[in-house]
Amino acid sequence: MVFRVYLAARIGAQGMGLYQLITTVYNLALTIATAGIGIAATRMITEEMALGGGQRLRSLCKKLLLASLVLGLLAAGLQLGRTWPPGCGFTMSGRPSPCASWP
Repeated sequence: MVFRVYLAARIGAQGMGLYQLITTVYNLALTIATAGIGIAATRMITEEMALGGGQRLRSLCKKLLLASLVLGLLAAGLQLGRTWPPGCGFTMSGRPSPCASWP
């Protein structure tokens, strides 16, 4: 709540409207991206624990950690790629975006 008050004072009403629009789309994408992954990982680990596989459990945890790292980096890369080059995006002033000359 404190962050939103600070942000509203910083970017104004128009900026808060854009922030709310982007936040809802981001939350929807986050929900779709993470749906079921944690539950599936928990189920796989508990099944392996029930079978008593110490070495296989360690291997499974490493694979799940690697998969989550790869998916996280992929998501971060996609989000970063949408904002390249730096400085491009919405401007609150009437001036054209610095990306107007970007090929």
